[in-house]
Amino acid sequence: MGMCYECGKGVAINMATAAKWYRLGAEQGDTFSQCDLAALYKAGEGVTKDWSEAAAWYHKAVDQGDCGAEFSVASMYLSGGHGLEQDTRAARNLLIRSANKQHAPAILALREFRRCHACGAHNARHTCKICTTARYCTKECQRRH
Repeated sequence: MGMCYECGKGVAINMATAAKWYRLGAEQGDTFSQCDLAALYKAGEGVTKDWSEAAAWYHKAVDQGDCGAEFSVASMYLSGGHGLEQDTRAARNLLIRSANKQHAPAILALREFRRCHACGAHNARHTCKICTTARYCTKECQRRH
């Protein structure tokens, strides 16, 4: 029902009503509703923008193994801010979990995550000891940082 109000299928678009319906489904453990409600909180559509609330609903879906939620939380951890600490290790772990379920956006993000910061090569093995986010394929590339 939330999707109907969000997209205007058979009813007028009303994001607040969509959020109400998504919350009903989310509270019953439906991962799709949890992710959709989280997206509304993240964007501030129909509800007050609140990244912490978005993360909480995404985490409920992650706990149930939803690969889309894993990808969304990983993206939030990579960007940080809005009350969430940047955590590249947690982001990487979530991307791996999501990619292992064949979630295409996670596979692409993980591939970029492993790209050498200096030359662009894939499967960079070395991590910068200072910033801990940049990755490098060789010690020579790392020295250029």
